[in-house]
Amino acid sequence: MLKNVVTILLVLCLLLFPLTGCQQQGREENKGTETPADDSGKAADSTKEVVELEILTWWAAGERNAGEAIIEEFDKSRDDIIVHATFTPYEEYASKLNTLMAASSPPDVFYLNEYLCNEWGEKGVAADLKPFMDKNNIDPYKIFVESAIFSTGDSIWAISSSLATIFMYYNKGLFEANGIEPPPRDAEKPYTWDEFVEVAKKLTVDINGKRPGEPGF
Repeated sequence: MLKNVVTILLVLCLLLFPLTGCQQQGREENKGTETPADDSGKAADSTKEVVELEILTWWAAGERNAGEAIIEEFDKSRDDIIVHATFTPYEEYASKLNTLMAASSPPDVFYLNEYLCNEWGEKGVAADLKPFMDKNNIDPYKIFVESAIFSTGDSIWAISSSLATIFMYYNKGLFEANGIEPPPRDAEKPYTWDEFVEVAKKLTVDINGKRPGEPGF
């Protein structure tokens, strides 16, 4: 059973940018805005121990849809684990999380601002994910960019589910010299990833004057 718990914690950690806090058993289900994953049919096998995990997130609409889909898919794959997700608006999130921590009833998996990840881990608030990863032969450095992994020493406290580029600078003269339109300034009409890659290829030249796709590049 422990291996199963470790596996689900890791899956959720890698997909949902959590920190795992103090693990608990027998917690009352939090109502309010909580959205439990579909557990239909799980009560059929009364002989199997069922583990319930609580996730606290600040997901916005689009993120929530994606997160719920991930939880639903995982829920369908297991009959021994039930995942309950509570969605809290970002402006209320810190207060709710701190209240749960103060009451000694923290969620099993939770979101946390990046500047607090290592601090909370070093204070013992969050579990070290490294032993779980080692036991399941997971090397996060082969899966994620280093900046997405929050760690101190050999301990890993959190994995970021996504990275965002807040500012991007570009060389206007370089675009003009290559006859390429500057990046769109309208946030509602950004580059697609394919467009971004194509523009990057056109602007990339190695020390031998070769471009991506040319022999010897």
